[in-house]
Amino acid sequence: MDKGETTYREFLPHPGLSEYIKCFWHTYTAPGINNEYDILPDGYFDMIFSMKNYRVTDISMTGIWDQMITVALQGGTGMFGVRFKPAALTGLLKINVSEMLNRTADIDLKEFSLETSLITDSLSGGNLNILIDHLNRRFLSQLSNSGDSRIKAFFELVDRSSGTEPVESICREIGLSTRQVCRKVTGLLGIGAKEYSGITRFRENLASIAEGKGYDGFYDQSHLIKNFKKYTGMTPGQLNPANNVRILQYSRKDLL
Repeated sequence: MDKGETTYREFLPHPGLSEYIKCFWHTYTAPGINNEYDILPDGYFDMIFSMKNYRVTDISMTGIWDQMITVALQGGTGMFGVRFKPAALTGLLKINVSEMLNRTADIDLKEFSLETSLITDSLSGGNLNILIDHLNRRFLSQLSNSGDSRIKAFFELVDRSSGTEPVESICREIGLSTRQVCRKVTGLLGIGAKEYSGITRFRENLASIAEGKGYDGFYDQSHLIKNFKKYTGMTPGQLNPANNVRILQYSRKDLL
């Protein structure tokens, strides 16, 4: 994706991490250029390395977003991120992000057994392949079977149905009550099971519209409009996801 000399690329994780990581991503805005982008709820959370003139200035973690935010990218700045799926909280990361709902918090990479100097040196040198290889190896070594497999299954089934299968049905399938699942999901993400399902449905339909494929998962157009207004404050027509370069996650991009 390119908007006035801002580039955005996504990189697939190692296949062994695909259940836990959506992608690695990188964006950079050329000097002298200032752009604004709208970040929309997508049900993921990110580890972000912010850079200024190719030097890492900040390392942070974002929680789940249930509302649209606008971010400004100034000339000479960039970001590298790891976009995690919620299942990462059940078998990869020993954290929860419930207190980070709609916000960002600074983090210490030592908590994640990641080598700060290698990562910052790789980013400063523009060596993204080396960085991604390091992250893949580190995260693969941290995979664990000690997480709650039923909640992991819940997240996977919601995603598999693009948020269209009723939460109650999924709960019966994994052998937990709706109340149990809601309590566990809220404890991890800061939002309930039905809210996560709604964001997933919104994400998948937004991606479909952005690609010109129409929409699924809604009873009628008024239901679709209500869903878009809930998460963006706008109707699909006002947001214009099929031709809106301000939407960072869904703009035309390279997937490597």
